[in-house]
Amino acid sequence: MIWSGIVQANLSGLAFFDLDLLKERYGPKLRKGSNLLKRYTTTDEGDSVIREGLVLPILSIKDDDYMVVVRTKDEEWGRPQKSVLKTGIFPLRVQNQLVVTDLSDLNYWSGEGDWLTIPAAPGYYSVTVHGYEVEGEQDLGGCYELVLVPQETIPHLTADPYAEMDIETLATKPNPDPK
Repeated sequence: MIWSGIVQANLSGLAFFDLDLLKERYGPKLRKGSNLLKRYTTTDEGDSVIREGLVLPILSIKDDDYMVVVRTKDEEWGRPQKSVLKTGIFPLRVQNQLVVTDLSDLNYWSGEGDWLTIPAAPGYYSVTVHGYEVEGEQDLGGCYELVLVPQETIPHLTADPYAEMDIETLATKPNPDPK
């Protein structure tokens, strides 16, 4: 397993990205107080950064604490029993330092967010996101697992980044089908 931890979601989502790649994209325009979240949600730029593998979002989830597991496809872990989500492929690029944070850090860029570092090797990845209910853990909103598969080039986006990804909502649907 590459990494696991508890991440607090605020502003209804999480984001995975490489700090250096965002800084490279925006250069000096990326200043303290920049609102990347607004840019990403009100223009086509949000779709572009997702397709380019610069940001992998988990959107429209309840503000809560979530277990997050990041692993390669060859690594196993003791996953929770009830799977409620399996996405298509998200592209992801890692140049130096992959981080996860909640959307509040994109809403107000400080350059020193509350992000957590994930020790992923540099490269291109196709990523599938899985969502699980975590039974017996009342303090957690669920578990998100990101399965990374190394690629030679940036893969095509096949996931719907705007699809329902909230574990509690998916778990209450009759016969959830995680694809």
